[in-house]
Amino acid sequence: MISHQQAQFQGKKTQATAQEIARAAAKAVEDERMRQKAQAQKEAEDKIWRKFEARAKKKAEQLARQKAEVIAKKTAEDKALKEKAEQLRASLAAARLANRLPSKRLRKS
Repeated sequence: MISHQQAQFQGKKTQATAQEIARAAAKAVEDERMRQKAQAQKEAEDKIWRKFEARAKKKAEQLARQKAEVIAKKTAEDKALKEKAEQLRASLAAARLANRLPSKRLRKS
C-alpha cells in the first residue's frame, strides 16, 4: 500500500510533469508563431525586393533604348553630314575644274 506521503509526492510529481508539458506546449506554440511571423516578414521583404528589381530592370531597358535611339540618330546625322560634305567637295572640285578650263570665248578666238 502507498502511504499518504507517497501519494502526495506522486501527486506533486504528476502535477509538476503536467506543468512542464504545458510549458513545453506553450513554448512550441510560441516558437511556431514566431517562425510564421518571420516567414511572413521574409516573404513581404522578398515581394518588395522583386518589385524593386522589376522597376530597376524596366528603367535599365528604357535607358538602353534611349541610348540606342540617340546613337542611331547621331549615326544618321553623321551619315547625312558626310554625304553633304562629299557633295560639297564634288561641286568644289567641279568648280575648280571649270575655272581651269579656258572659257568658250577664248576657245573660239
